[in-house]
Amino acid sequence: MNDDKNFLGFGDSAFQFLADIEQNNNREWFAENKHIYQAELELPAKNLLENLKSSLIILTDREMDGKIFRFYRDVRFSKDKSPYKTNVRMLLYPAGRTQQNSGDIPIFYFSIEADIVRVGVGVMQFDKPTLDKFRKAMVDEELSADFLTIVNGLFKQGFTVNDPSLKRVPSGYDKDHKNAQWLKRKGMAVWLEMDVEVLKSKDAVGNMLNTCSQCQELYDWLKRLS
Repeated sequence: MNDDKNFLGFGDSAFQFLADIEQNNNREWFAENKHIYQAELELPAKNLLENLKSSLIILTDREMDGKIFRFYRDVRFSKDKSPYKTNVRMLLYPAGRTQQNSGDIPIFYFSIEADIVRVGVGVMQFDKPTLDKFRKAMVDEELSADFLTIVNGLFKQGFTVNDPSLKRVPSGYDKDHKNAQWLKRKGMAVWLEMDVEVLKSKDAVGNMLNTCSQCQELYDWLKRLS
């Protein structure tokens, strides 16, 4: 059993809860099952976050901080009025990161879902100075070659990237450049999808760290832009 000091992984009931709330996304059902969410998802997620914060110091050479996103959805401007999310999302980032520098530092993303775990590493959206540096790196022979070696290696390990944000190469760059697909990006993060079994044991922290460590070269490359 998980408590405030020990993390032994997530139980089957955590993932069953996430599957159930997909079919019962209403306040009445959640009120009746909130105790399951708190014991089987919220508490283990907090413990996982704390374990990862201390363990990632070695990889990042920085003190780490983090957050767990609210399970309640903001439905004010959404057509979907479902009150709850169907996943638990976490971020881990270097301590001292603020809204003013949130687009220049690579961070770690985690999403725990009913039948899959997603781990991401990178920057979802660069701030303007870092975006400019990224684009210049993509037209620099040495920097872009290093980048492509890293990301192609990750693709072979099963990592993916989201589609580019832009339909066209930004002004000032050759639309036919060999790295055009990368110039169309406003951020750079890779993702790996894994079976939920990776979180069902006392090795859960190690499993997440192993995935993050696979991305260390990309993490270090992106840090050079900051």
